Amino acid sequence: MIRIKPEGENKFFCPKCAQPSKVKEIALKSAFTLADCLCGNCGFAYYQTLPVGHTVVDTVTIDKLNSRLYPWDTKTSWFSEALLKAHLNEKQEAVEITKMIFKKHDQVVVLNTLDFLYGHVLLKLYNSIFHLDHHKDLGLIVIIPKSFEWLVPSGCSEVWIVDVKLSDLVYNHSFIQKFVAREFERFSTIYLSKSYSHPDFTTIDISRFTGIRPFDLANFARLQPTFTFVLREDRWWLPSTLDYWFYRLCRKFGVLKIGSRFLSIRQNALIKKTISFVRKKFPDARFFVVGLGTTGGFRRHTRDERKNTVNDSVERDWCSNYARSHVVIGVHGSNMLLPTAHAAACVEILPDSNPSAPFAWRCSRAAAQVAAPVTDRAALADLETAEKRLKKAQGLAKTGSKEGKVSMQITPIGTHPSRKGPAEYFTGGVRLDSRFAGTDPARVGGAIVTFEPGAHTAWHTHPLGQTLIVTYGSGWAQIEGGPKRRVARVTSYGSRPARSTGMVPRPPQR
Repeated sequence: MIRIKPEGENKFFCPKCAQPSKVKEIALKSAFTLADCLCGNCGFAYYQTLPVGHTVVDTVTIDKLNSRLYPWDTKTSWFSEALLKAHLNEKQEAVEITKMIFKKHDQVVVLNTLDFLYGHVLLKLYNSIFHLDHHKDLGLIVIIPKSFEWLVPSGCSEVWIVDVKLSDLVYNHSFIQKFVAREFERFSTIYLSKSYSHPDFTTIDISRFTGIRPFDLANFARLQPTFTFVLREDRWWLPSTLDYWFYRLCRKFGVLKIGSRFLSIRQNALIKKTISFVRKKFPDARFFVVGLGTTGGFRRHTRDERKNTVNDSVERDWCSNYARSHVVIGVHGSNMLLPTAHAAACVEILPDSNPSAPFAWRCSRAAAQVAAPVTDRAALADLETAEKRLKKAQGLAKTGSKEGKVSMQITPIGTHPSRKGPAEYFTGGVRLDSRFAGTDPARVGGAIVTFEPGAHTAWHTHPLGQTLIVTYGSGWAQIEGGPKRRVARVTSYGSRPARSTGMVPRPPQR
């Protein structure tokens, strides 16, 4: 979490002169959370991304005067381009925002899930479970697009529902910023959620979002074989090289809307072939087809539940289908997040790097193979044996036993708070975030060390060696008696045993 009130814990330094900057306000206008900064030394006015969402590691700066990325030779990415587009196309129109208060808190953590991509909204929303379970002393406020309101888990303090299409959240909205700034005045302490875009799925109970329990794996081999195809009419399961190049030409000449019907019909034919193949293996299998779009049709033994428009009720029905499916099959994308979270197994279709090598039937056979244990009595016995062994192993991991004294310790993210670097080991502003430390006989440990410009370590030794991985910014590292070397983001710098090392961040270029 990042505290932004009463006093922000993040310190901002001018990218031009490396002097401390004043934060005028925290700007939350859509998917992006920025600090509006002004340097008191050189007067440089800029927006700086906070370490939330897709900028947990990478920082992006916008020069407010020229409305350009700073520095101007910054290597662009999909995120920086989207951020700049939002900045250059700010909307002034009023936005309908519904505020729902379930429980009043004076100290809160704010989770902003607004985004212009469906999958990004859902992945950010998954962070809510961590806050509800580990920050019970704080009220959780979720800012969410209206179409995702049904997925908000119970226990939230407040929900701010923004009635804007996802496609319109590619732009900044000044009305959202004014609303947020006004509401923030109600609280004495405010933290921003990190809104990790790639949360740990193993810790997430999907039923807390959809209200639907996922597939009961204990009965995998006993239930009627069920397959669900998740279709799209904007991204297709292409059956041949000719289809692939037809798609590319339609996209190139701007006629994809016309070509989409042909591609959807071809996709449907491929689904029918796959169903026929699976039915030869499992005559009693049942099949569902879901997704947005209703082009074409399917045979009587396939239940077609596709829709032209989607609402809460439709999505709940689809999730119920996923939860009783042994296998869900669909083209890789954000539309597969909920299916794979509920079903027993999945086949996500990815295009082959070589378009001349169709991949369709490989995926068809994969679907059948995943469900093979359903009618195989020998496999059923193996499955039950495996379950017993798994339960036994889980018991050993919990309590330890004479059979090896196995133990397990799980440390959730955020358990160890940040602390200031001790003066005897560091000079200047340094923050330590311990990640893990081995206990005897293990010797491995790791921590994230954040240096402010000009800060550095004292000379010290590592008898068994050390590895430095620079995840943000750049600086200098040196082995005693050796040359000073520059290290930059995503650089692994290993020091030899029994040598003194030091590291200092490199000031920004003037």
